[in-house]
Parts: sequence; C-alpha cells; structure tokens
Amino acid sequence: MIKTINLHSILLSVVLFCCATAQAQFQPLIKMAKERNVMTFKLEKNNGYIQRIVINESDMDYVMRYKGDNRFFSIRPGKNIIEQFPANSQEAKGKFQQHENILFYPGREVKESKVGKVVYALPVKDGSTIKCKAAKDKVIVNREDSLRVPCVHFQLNEGDSIYAVRTGTVCFITYDRLKSFYVYHNDGSFELYHDLESNLKVGQHIKAGDYVGTKLGQKPFKMFFFYFDQETLKTTKLPYKTFSPLFRTSNGDIRIEDNHELHAVIDDKLKRQEK
Repeated sequence: MIKTINLHSILLSVVLFCCATAQAQFQPLIKMAKERNVMTFKLEKNNGYIQRIVINESDMDYVMRYKGDNRFFSIRPGKNIIEQFPANSQEAKGKFQQHENILFYPGREVKESKVGKVVYALPVKDGSTIKCKAAKDKVIVNREDSLRVPCVHFQLNEGDSIYAVRTGTVCFITYDRLKSFYVYHNDGSFELYHDLESNLKVGQHIKAGDYVGTKLGQKPFKMFFFYFDQETLKTTKLPYKTFSPLFRTSNGDIRIEDNHELHAVIDDKLKRQEK
C-alpha cells in the first residue's frame, strides 16, 4: 500500500505548484517524496563501476531530476539504478549526496494518446443524469506567473453522493475546510476530486462506480485530470499537463467540451479496463 507521509519531515527539495481557486492545492501531492522511508539513496560498487541507486519504498512511480539538469530519470517502486561511473570517478557523489539538489515529481511519463483513450465514468450512479461543463481554473506557477488549466465542473446538489470515475489508489488527501483527494492510476495519470466530504484513506483502492463522498456547498463539484509531462514543465514551469478525458454516457463516449446534460453509464467493459 502507499505509505502515509509525515509532512513535517523535510528531506528533499521538490517543485510545488497550486491551484488558487478555493485554495485547492496540487502541491500536497508532491510532498509524498519528502519522507526518508519513501526514498533511500545509495552508492554501490558493481563490476568496476559506482552506481547511483534510489530505492523507492512506496507503490508510487516518480520522475527524478537534478536541479539545473534537463535529464529525467524514471523511479519505479523498488530499486532503481540511476546512472553509473568508473570506480575511480569523483563525480559519482556530487549532487547525488546533496538531497536539496534532487527534485521528485509523482507519476511517470505517459503518452497523451494512451491517456486519451481511457474511458471514465461520470461521478454519479449508473443511469443518473448530470449537468456538466468544461472550464478553466487559475493555477499559480509562482509569484509572477499564473495559467488557466482545463477542468470539469459537475452540477451536483449539496448532499448528493459522489462516485469514483475510475479505478485507482488514493495517494493523498488534503484536510482544509473541505477534503480534496488525489487518485493515482496504473498508467501514471491522476485525478483530483475537489472539495467534498469523504472517509477515504491514503492507500485505499477504489473502483469505478464506488461511493467516495458527499457534495458540500452550492458551488459546482470540480475535477482535474493530469499527468507528468516534461514539455509542460519546460514551457510553463508546471510539472503536470491537464486534460479532458472521455466519459461513458448513454450516447457513447464523450469528451466534455461545452455545457452538457449527460446520462451516466457504468458498464462491465468500463470496470474491466483496468484492475
């Protein structure tokens, strides 16, 4: 299971970014790389070489890079050989022993074409009708820069039940006035369920169509869908690219691009597309 993190134990320097609307923050997701029992660094000698090793003790994938370096390294669960140097090289230690120079991003590189083919359920019961629309919400990059990124607004009444849109694992939960939680998928993508009442726990596995919480307040229920992307990081300084997924409806699979009133379909084919 994904480990619960002590957020007060700061080990690694990470890149943070947050959504300014209603104080919804993406940044807690990235704090998962800050605990020593999640990432361990080692230098090992092997066949005349010194290898830089990162041991990832969580079930999450990460992307790692050094500050000022445009190379990216995939960190899968377990032991990862990052790079190796001749045994007499002094370069092997370098930045690798200076943890403040190492950046981590939860997730992994994925192809947009692959993510775009995955079909999501609407966040309501099978057969229910829901109004929704494509929107763009403001994201703060730093003190000087901000962007507007795609999300989906679902029109739900206060007290309405909310259901999982896709099978995955809860990887982080924020505890502000309302809860927001993040779900990680086996293809490296995430979604953020924004501001609801929920009893979910970090590490809990949920399936498409499972009850996940209750709508609070009068504002639309928001969801963000995103994945790590090198090019987005280089051009916008945000580590993640947001996208609008396909949703299964009675009229087929639809990508929400405007205002819609849709009838939810949660069939066996949708449930079986991932375990």
